[in-house]
Amino acid sequence: MSTGPGRRLLVVSAFAVINIVGIVWIGHALMHSRAKVDVLSATVLSSRLMPDRLEVVFDQPMVPPDRVLQTEQAELFTISPPLPGVWRWSNRDAAEFLPEQRFPPGRILRLEPTLQIRRSTGKSLKTRTPLTVETQRLKLEQWTVRPADANEGRIRLVFNQPVDPKAFMACAGFHDVETKTPLAPLRCLTDRPGREIEVIIPCRPLQQFSVAITENLTGHGAELGLGEPVTIETAMPEGFALLHAHAGQPDLDGTADVVLEFTRELDLRQELPSVKTVPAVDGLQAQRRWRSLVLTGRFKPGARYEITIPATVLSKDGPTLGREVSAAVEIPEHEPRLALTHHSGILSPFGNLTLDARAVNVDGVELNAWRVHANNLVQHLQGGDIESTSRQTASKTIDVNMPSNVPTDLLLNLKGLLTQKTGIYRVRATPLNNRWAGSRAIVSITDLAITVKAESQGAMVWVTSLRTGKPVSKARVRAMSYNNQVLARAETDAQGIARLQLAGAHPDGGMWVITAEKGSDLSYLLPQDNQWVLDEMEQTGRPFCGNYEAMLYTERGVYRPGDTVYMTGILRDRAGVIPPVFPLTVQVNRPDGRQIEERLIQRKDGDQGVFHAQFETREDAQTGPYTLTARIPGSSHSIGAIKALVEAFVPVRMEVQAKAQSERFGPGQTPAVHVEARYLWDEPASGLPVSVEGILAPVIFSSREYAEYCFG
Repeated sequence: MSTGPGRRLLVVSAFAVINIVGIVWIGHALMHSRAKVDVLSATVLSSRLMPDRLEVVFDQPMVPPDRVLQTEQAELFTISPPLPGVWRWSNRDAAEFLPEQRFPPGRILRLEPTLQIRRSTGKSLKTRTPLTVETQRLKLEQWTVRPADANEGRIRLVFNQPVDPKAFMACAGFHDVETKTPLAPLRCLTDRPGREIEVIIPCRPLQQFSVAITENLTGHGAELGLGEPVTIETAMPEGFALLHAHAGQPDLDGTADVVLEFTRELDLRQELPSVKTVPAVDGLQAQRRWRSLVLTGRFKPGARYEITIPATVLSKDGPTLGREVSAAVEIPEHEPRLALTHHSGILSPFGNLTLDARAVNVDGVELNAWRVHANNLVQHLQGGDIESTSRQTASKTIDVNMPSNVPTDLLLNLKGLLTQKTGIYRVRATPLNNRWAGSRAIVSITDLAITVKAESQGAMVWVTSLRTGKPVSKARVRAMSYNNQVLARAETDAQGIARLQLAGAHPDGGMWVITAEKGSDLSYLLPQDNQWVLDEMEQTGRPFCGNYEAMLYTERGVYRPGDTVYMTGILRDRAGVIPPVFPLTVQVNRPDGRQIEERLIQRKDGDQGVFHAQFETREDAQTGPYTLTARIPGSSHSIGAIKALVEAFVPVRMEVQAKAQSERFGPGQTPAVHVEARYLWDEPASGLPVSVEGILAPVIFSSREYAEYCFG
């Protein structure tokens, strides 16, 4: 029997298909045998502040390099108890979970792998056994004791997490150190879970006692306890005494607070005592807060200070310290922190697009931006959820190099974060080494400036260009209520003016926000948001006049030694009325505070409360501010004062103007400056030597080729 060519071809094809299938099956089996991975570790990682992320490390790479630091859309592990947050790949062989809130302390987190790991990476785990991770254990951070009366005292204990007072009392024992007998009865003043527990104990002044806390004490709702017993031995202070001194975290303005806590409340009527520090502290200020004296100044982070308190510090109920007391305190180093200078504002799309920030001990900044949807603007401004009112555009990381423990000003460039040239964006800046110390701002990238004037039947809105100052026509203007309802619409005319008509009280309320929109450009203004309320500014003003007040002034502000100072005063009573005629004294004090002259001023009838005085300065007189003070004879109370400068100055006799021949000079070019000078009696100042001193200053500029960078 013979076989044709077709049959031979069929047999060969069958063998080829079988071989291909076998090769594919073998490759598939080998690939999946290699794709089996194991978990090396699962730990909670901490920044300098506290635990802020959870990391799972595998025994082989899971993702390609381009996915490192990218947010993972899949849920790689389920966490119990549930925690909101996101997963991302911190390395090719490591994934980290970034929680939206701080990890609950004292808990055991259980991680169970999901099928999303294989779908996302093409690899599966060798075992699906749940992983366990522990968060911070309970810890006693500090404690203080003070007498309550002659036979009782108070002890306050501060933990790193909330503690149930009933659980604490069940795990704590109080004993007399000498007799070893329990102290009873005890009264817990804390009635709900919290970080502070305060207990009243029967204890006499100077009696030594101990507090023993078993290792089984756990935080409220937590699983992990102290881990080991904690024992405190101390003595009850006697009378009015200093309990302890502790320093708070330094602020970004370079200052820090040191709190000196006493056993009794301080007397607010006493003049603040002079507290000494070694080394000395610039700008040291003291203020009383109930039982504490708070020192604020430019303490150096990481340094140790010796603080001396005088014996004259007075308690509210009478006793003083009785002796000078010293305490040592160490100022903590700055925690990594960043704060944007402004939490809302406008940037021109034609500008540098940079945000001002101040930071300390930050080694990098992560910038994230969300573009706010126009129809969700009201909800977003009210603090609505970012994800539901906006769309994330991009994120980037900026490396930062700053000196340790020195608050530093930063410029954060937004280029590369914004999807469109204009719009309203929510920007978040987060230090890479402290995720909990970030700062947010809502930034309007717009060329539309809005001015609103309230009218009886609505509002007049004027829209102009921030870049040119010219009116913007055909801009759509809307007035929105607090519940996101459109109250009125209008369009600007050729003068950039639109009138929003609101007749009577609207059922949805008044105007809460006004928006202006043209093309993709959107701007807004909150009419009720008074931008000029400066609460941080001093607003008390000078004190009210007691009986009489004198306004003093000199005929000029500065005198040469040997000149005569002429002073004029205007006298009024507290109601602003010219007082009856009576004599006055004018006292003159040198810059060092020493009195050099006192003159009696005899007022005259019909002087309208105006009086004059003069004194001659010596040619060898001490230079500086001389103080002239008006008083009623026999009284030490000042009714008016003025300072006159006595300086060895030369009056201005010449005006000089200088202008560079070009706005900028490049490398190798010699700067040329045109100088003109004339005497003030209008005569050219010719034949005089001229010297020119130049100052080089950096200029911030952008490059089209490297648009994501800012130079200068």
